[in-house]
Amino acid sequence: MPKLFISFFLIVSYAFNSSAQLQEELLLLVDSNKNSPFVLKDMQLLSDKMQAENIACQIINIAQTAVPTSIAYTPSIVYRNHLGFKLYKGRHTTHQRILNFIRTTRRLAVSPIDYEEKNVFVWNKGRGKLILKLKTTELKGPKADNFNAKKWHNQVLKGLKKGFSQASYQKIQAISDQDELIYCNFYPYRDDQGRIYVSTEIYSHYDCKKPIYTQFKQPANADNVCCAFDSAAAQLFEKIKYSLRYSKKGDALSFVSNTSPEASWEVLPLQQLSVPTKEEAVVYPSTELSKNWTLEGPSMAGVPLLSFNFPAPLRQYGGELKECEGNIQLGEIQQLKGMKGQFKVQVGSVDMGEASLTSAVKSSMLYADKYPTATLVFESVEKLDAALQLGKISNCAIQAKLTIMDKSHSVKAMSSFEPLLDDEGRPFLQVSTAFEIDDLTGMYDIIGPDGPETSNNRLLFQANFKMRASKD
Repeated sequence: MPKLFISFFLIVSYAFNSSAQLQEELLLLVDSNKNSPFVLKDMQLLSDKMQAENIACQIINIAQTAVPTSIAYTPSIVYRNHLGFKLYKGRHTTHQRILNFIRTTRRLAVSPIDYEEKNVFVWNKGRGKLILKLKTTELKGPKADNFNAKKWHNQVLKGLKKGFSQASYQKIQAISDQDELIYCNFYPYRDDQGRIYVSTEIYSHYDCKKPIYTQFKQPANADNVCCAFDSAAAQLFEKIKYSLRYSKKGDALSFVSNTSPEASWEVLPLQQLSVPTKEEAVVYPSTELSKNWTLEGPSMAGVPLLSFNFPAPLRQYGGELKECEGNIQLGEIQQLKGMKGQFKVQVGSVDMGEASLTSAVKSSMLYADKYPTATLVFESVEKLDAALQLGKISNCAIQAKLTIMDKSHSVKAMSSFEPLLDDEGRPFLQVSTAFEIDDLTGMYDIIGPDGPETSNNRLLFQANFKMRASKD
């Protein structure tokens, strides 16, 4: 069974009424001996933000306690509920994006990071690693008459190994939750006299649009390839170390020492969180349900109407689509079989939890001005359960046509429908569904964020909403 559908059934298994209270907490792990004053202050601001959103938050100073085995650096932000502990991989300064992370993952099971990167430099830092991922463009400017591409690349690598001398070059490197990545870009140029110039950029793992450092005005340079790249890499490495210590963008990290005492989460002063359960069974009167239903809004407070994210390790690239309209028409005698449905999403309502990232996604990925809406139209329904009944969840698989940027392809959505009564005795339909785009580039010409091909070309969607009866 595909992971997406496993996650969907976990969601359904832990579904609960809007009146039920989900116990959850955000843990902020800091080290008062190593983290900068800016980091410590921002984590307190983040705590205040979460408390204002009615999300319990606790700051844990690892300088005064043992460190959970799964924590490799501070600050670390960990969300927990009955499904487990989920490490947020992103900037601690993007408070709204952290709230977005909670909203879009609170009902997902834990999915640890486990994949490989190729041709990277690895800087071992205590329990974790800093992975330097490289991008080197082709040589610009006039090439030497005896230019040899293989020899050129060998000299580039030789220079990088010298400049990144504190890190080791690895052709294949396994990546886990304990590791962090940073992107190092090199832009070589050769002038008419044969001198090599190398301009550079550094990008955070959490923002592939805006660099945290650039050097184009005074590029590293030398009479030969190896020395030019040696100088460029050494300059970048110093900038990386400075950013890890003093960054005010949210990229500062202090890795946990291998000698720090380890502990399980259970030994920390954490309250036990209960598993949400359904309210006691209610005996519903025999009620004939409407055939036509119109989308009203999210199924409950704190759960997005429509959320999306890339799979691990790119889960931090997730967001919401906040404006959607739609309706369904049931089959005969309250049947899901034969059901029809049409939904339209306002693409401009996308929210990534961070203004600059939201703007970039709207303009350069989804082209919201040119393609303001996306649509989902049911094509067929694979019936799995009996007719809809009050207080009972009915499941089905829906084949639907998803149109984004005027390109249409079929997707398969696993869906659940549960008719309920509100406090005034009026029926409503609670719907949960999950589907995926498994070839984002091939189907819609959308290029995902930098990362492993198994993750950056797949986009996972969840929808949780209420529908109200409309005129038959």
